[in-house]
Amino acid sequence: MKLTKSRIFLLLSCLALLGLLAMPIMSLVQKVNADPFVYTIRMLEVTSSGESDLDSLTADNVHVDTISMNRFVSLRDDFDGKYDAVYIGEGASAQNGGSGKSDDLIDITALKAKEITEYYINKGLLVILDTGYLESPTSILYTSFNKYRTDPARPNVRFVGGSELSALIKEINIGTTDLLPLLKQRPRLTITNKSDITDYSRNQSYLYQPGDTLDFRFNAANVEDLKTHPIGVKLYISPDKSVPVKESQVVAVSTLDQSPNGEIAYKLPDAASGLLYWKLEITDHLSANKLKDYDSGVIRFRGKQKVVNILQVVPSVGNSERSSSLKDPNNMNQSYLDTKDYKYNITVKTDSEFNNEIAARYERDGTYGLNGVYDMLILGFRNTGNTALTDQAAQAVLQYARDTKQSVILASDAVYHGNSPAARAWEQYFLDLAGQIDPQKNSDMNAPYAAKSVKPVNDGLLAHYPFYLSTLNDHNQQTDIITPDISTAHNSSYPINLEDPSIIPWYNVIGAGRDSEDSANHYYTYSRGNITYSATGHILGTPSNSHFPDWEQQLFVNMMYKAYAGSNHRPEITVHLPQQNDTVPTYQNTITVDYKVEDPDPEDQELYTTVRFKSNGEYLTEPGMPETQILSGKTVHETFANPLPDGGPLTIEIAARDKQGALAVANVNITVLKASANLELTRTLSSNVSAGGEVAKDEAFTITYSVKPKSIPFDQAGTSNQSSEALTISDIRFLETLPANLDRNGDWPEGISVSGNASSGYTLSKSLGSITYTLKTVDGVKTYVPDSPDPIVFSIDVRAAVAKTYHFDTSEVSFVDIHPVSAASPSPLSSRTTLSFPKMTVIAVERNTRTLSLTADKDKAVVNESVALTAAYSHSNDTGVRYTWSAVDNTGKSVPITGSQGSASFSADKTGKYTVTVSVTSDQSIEDITATKEITVGLNSLTIGYLSTVYVDNTITLTAIPDPDADKEQYEWHLVNEADINYGGFTDNQGGTKADATGKKVEFKGIQPSAGVQIVVTAAGITSPPFTIKVLSEPNLEFSPDYGEISIDQSFNLYSFLHTINPYGDIPSSLAEKLVWRIEGNHEAPAVTLQVKDKTTVMINGIREGTERIKVSYSKGTGETVTAYYTIKVIDPAKADHRY
Repeated sequence: MKLTKSRIFLLLSCLALLGLLAMPIMSLVQKVNADPFVYTIRMLEVTSSGESDLDSLTADNVHVDTISMNRFVSLRDDFDGKYDAVYIGEGASAQNGGSGKSDDLIDITALKAKEITEYYINKGLLVILDTGYLESPTSILYTSFNKYRTDPARPNVRFVGGSELSALIKEINIGTTDLLPLLKQRPRLTITNKSDITDYSRNQSYLYQPGDTLDFRFNAANVEDLKTHPIGVKLYISPDKSVPVKESQVVAVSTLDQSPNGEIAYKLPDAASGLLYWKLEITDHLSANKLKDYDSGVIRFRGKQKVVNILQVVPSVGNSERSSSLKDPNNMNQSYLDTKDYKYNITVKTDSEFNNEIAARYERDGTYGLNGVYDMLILGFRNTGNTALTDQAAQAVLQYARDTKQSVILASDAVYHGNSPAARAWEQYFLDLAGQIDPQKNSDMNAPYAAKSVKPVNDGLLAHYPFYLSTLNDHNQQTDIITPDISTAHNSSYPINLEDPSIIPWYNVIGAGRDSEDSANHYYTYSRGNITYSATGHILGTPSNSHFPDWEQQLFVNMMYKAYAGSNHRPEITVHLPQQNDTVPTYQNTITVDYKVEDPDPEDQELYTTVRFKSNGEYLTEPGMPETQILSGKTVHETFANPLPDGGPLTIEIAARDKQGALAVANVNITVLKASANLELTRTLSSNVSAGGEVAKDEAFTITYSVKPKSIPFDQAGTSNQSSEALTISDIRFLETLPANLDRNGDWPEGISVSGNASSGYTLSKSLGSITYTLKTVDGVKTYVPDSPDPIVFSIDVRAAVAKTYHFDTSEVSFVDIHPVSAASPSPLSSRTTLSFPKMTVIAVERNTRTLSLTADKDKAVVNESVALTAAYSHSNDTGVRYTWSAVDNTGKSVPITGSQGSASFSADKTGKYTVTVSVTSDQSIEDITATKEITVGLNSLTIGYLSTVYVDNTITLTAIPDPDADKEQYEWHLVNEADINYGGFTDNQGGTKADATGKKVEFKGIQPSAGVQIVVTAAGITSPPFTIKVLSEPNLEFSPDYGEISIDQSFNLYSFLHTINPYGDIPSSLAEKLVWRIEGNHEAPAVTLQVKDKTTVMINGIREGTERIKVSYSKGTGETVTAYYTIKVIDPAKADHRY
C-alpha cells in the first residue's frame, strides 16, 4: 500500500537536515571573508612507525607534526592548547613485552589516552582514528576510544578507513570538508614583538639581568565579542619547559575585554642564574571548553651563582682500580663544575664510609645527617657497582628522596638485577623510587648489544643547559646541536613506567637494531621528579681504559643541573645580625637576631623556622624561638636575653624547613665577652617600623638614642677615685656613619655635626657633655649615684631612598670614664672608653598603593546564565599575585564560582541575589584586599505547557516552563477562578482535586465538561499568562480506512490511520498513552507482527499470507471500554498480481 504521509515527512526532514548542515559552513566562510587573519590548522599525526599517512595533505594553511606512537607516549610537552586536531594512524595495536634488544611498544598509554580525551575530545576538538587501530578489544586504544563510535554527543570524534581518509584529505586540501568548523575553533595568539626577546635558542651568550623587563605585545585572533567573551591572558615563568607549569608560576595576568591587542610585562627578580622558560597563554576561559593557545620561549639569566652541595657515594675499590669520583679529572673536566653561574661542591665518600657515618649520626641525635647538609646525592656510577648498603643507609636515602623530595641521581647500575645480595638490596630499595617496573629483562646482560650513541627525546632544561645539546625543530622533532658521543652503554634491567606523568625520558640509546624511540626499554637518561637516572658509568669497573667523551661529560653536568632544578629545595637563610665572629659584651643584656628566609620553590610560601643557642657544642636551656610559621621572603627580627651573662662562646643556630621537611641550618658563632660598663646604651625605632624591622621606602622614621648612667658601687670605682665624694664621666661623644642611601628627613637636630652625603653614607657626631656622680649610701651600701638619673636622649629623622636592607652597626659613644670632678678637664692623653650601641637592621620595602575593583559584564542575569567578572588589581612591583574568588547567596551560603587569577565566571541555578567577592594577596602584601559585586539572578519569562485538553475523569500533566530552565525554583499553581473547581482541579495525594498546587510539574484532573478552566503558575516573582484547559467528554475511536493490504516483509505505522470521533480529530497525547493494541484471535502464527515502539508508533509487518484483525481500546474514567478495529490482509507478490 502507499504510505503517502510518511514519505512526505521523510522528504521534508531530509531537506531540513541539509539546510542545517550547510549553515555552519556558510557561517565559517562569512567569518573568514570578514577577517584578514589566516588560521593555520595545526594537526598532530601519530602512527605506529612514525611514517605519515597525511603526506598528501598539502593545504597551505595546514601544519602537520608526524611522530611515532613510541615517541608520543614518551613526550611530556604542553599538549593542551598545542593542536587543533589529533590523528592516530594505521598500525597493529599491541604492546609486546619480553626481553630482547627491540621491544616494540605500539599501543598508546592510558596516560596519553586520557590527555587526548581531556584536552581534545572533551573540549570539542577534532580527533580522527584509523579503524584498523581498533581491532584488538584488549588494547588501550580500543578501550579508550571505541566507545565514541556510537556516541552521538561526540561528533568531533571520527573513524576512518583507507578510502575515507583519502577522501577527507582531498576535501581538506580544497576546503570543502564539513570538518572545517571543528578545525578552526581555538583563539590564536601572535606575539607581535617576539623578535625583540633574545631567545636562548638563537643566542646562548646573551644574558638577561635582574631588573630587566620581559615585555610582550600580542594579538588574539579568532575570538568572539570581547565585551561579552573576554580572553584571559597569563604569563608563566618556570625553570623547565618539560614540567607542566603551575598556577604558582604565573607572574602576570591580563584580560582582553576591549581590544584583541594587549601587552603584558614582567620585571626579572634577583634570582639564581640559569634559564628561564616563559609561556604566554590565552584562554577563552568563560566558555565551557576553555580552548586556548600559547607561545613559549627561553632566556638565559645571570643573577646569583647557584651553589649546589653534592654527596657522591662511590663503591669501595682497590688501589689499582679506577675511582668513580667526579672529582677525578679522568672522569670529569673540573672546569665544568665551577662557573660564574653555578658551582658544584662535591663531597666523595665510599659506601662503607657512608654506612658508618649514617649509623653514627643516627645514634647521636636520631637524624641521618643528609637533610640540611647536602642538596643532592649521587649513587651508582659504576658497572654493577652497587655494593653493600645497610638498611639504615638505604632508609636515609629514601627519607631524603621520598619525604623531603630533594635531588637524587641514580647512575649506571644503581638499579641492577644481579645475583648478589647487595645487588638485590639496591633493587629492593630503589626500583619503585626510580619509577622502574616489571618485567625484569636484562636483555643487555654483560652488554652484548653495546651502544655508543644516544638520541634525544624530550625538550627542556636537561638538553639545554649549561651545554646546549639538542633542541626542538618546527615539526616537534628533537634534533641534536652537537653530535652525541658516549662511552659504552647498554640497556638497563627494567623498563620505566610511562604511565607515570612525572617520568621524562631525555635520551635513548641507539644502535644494534633498537627502536630508538622506545623510551620504555631503551632509555639512557630520564628523570622522575626529584629522581634522575643515567646509564653513564658502565666503563667504570670494567677492563676498559677509555675515558668519558666530552659530550657525555657535558650531558652529565646538564643532568646534575636539571636534577637540582627539578627537585624540592631547602630554604635559604640570609643572616643580617649578628655576623659571624662578632663580639658581644655582657653589659649588653640582649642579643638581636635578624635574618631572612626564602624558598626557591614558588609553591613553598609557608616556611617554618626556629632559633636555638649552643655553647661548646651543647644546647642551652634558654628557650630561643620555638618553631614559627612565616612566609617565604620575610625577615625574622627577634631580641633575646643574653644567654651567657658570664661570657663565653655562643652559637646561634637558625633553622628553617619547608612543608616537605627540606631543612636549612645556619650557625652563627659569636663571642660573649665578659665586660662591665658604667653607661647603658640603647636605641629604638619609631612605631611605623614593624617588629620585623620593615618600613616603607621614602617613609620617614625616627631613631632614638639613649645613654643612661648606671650607679657605681664604691668598691668598683677604683682606689684612685674612692677619696672623692664626687665623680664624673666626661667628654661623652657620639659618632656614627649611617648606611648609604639613608637620607635625612628635614633638618638634622641641633648640635649634630654632619659630613659626607646620602649616597656614600652620612657621618654624624655630637657632644653629649658629662655625667656627674655623688657618693651616697643605698640600702647600707656606699654607692656613687648619678646626680640625674635621666638618660641623655636624642633622635634623628631619616628615610630610606632605596628599597633594601640597612645595617646600623657603626654607632658608638666614647668618653673618659669615671674620675674625680676636680679633673673634669682631663689631659688630652687621658684614655678613652668606647662603647657600641646594639646593632640593628631596617628593611626598606616598596609599599605599593593597592587598589582593587571588580566589574561584571552584567549586573542582572537569568538562571544558569554565565556572568563574566574581571578584577582590576593596581600595583607596581608585586610578584606572586594570588586571586581568591568566592560567592554566597542571600542567606550567606557558599555557591560555586570558577575563577582563574583576575577573571571569573559565575552562574546560579536558582534565582535570587548573590554576592561575589575577590581577594588578592601577593609575595609583598600578605594582607588581602577585597572587592565585592552583587549579581541579581532571575527569569526571562514563565509559561505553562503542554496539553490543553483533558477528558472527564482523566488527568494530564502540566509543566511550568521557565526561560531559562530552572529546576530549583518554588513553583505555585492556582485556579484563576476558584469556582472552576467544579470542572477540574489539581490532584492531591488522595485522588481528589484542589484549587492550588506546588511543584514544577503538577497533575490536573477533569471533572465536568467545560469550554475553559484558566490556571496560572508563579515563581521568582513572575506569574505566567493564564493557561486555558478544555475539559471534554471522552471520545470514541475509528480507523480511516479500516482495511488495507500489504505484502510479505512490508510494514507501516497503523497509528497514523486512527482518530477520534464525537468529536472527530487526532488522538490527544493523554489518550495515546492509554491505548492498548492486540491482534484478535488465538492462533499461534498470525500473518503479521504488531510492535508498539512508542505511543504514536505502532508498526505492522507482514510475515505470511493471511488476514488479521487488529483491536485498539482504552478504558474511560467511568469504566466503559472504547474499541476500534482494523483488518489487514497480507499477500505474497510472487503468487499474485496485486494492483492498486
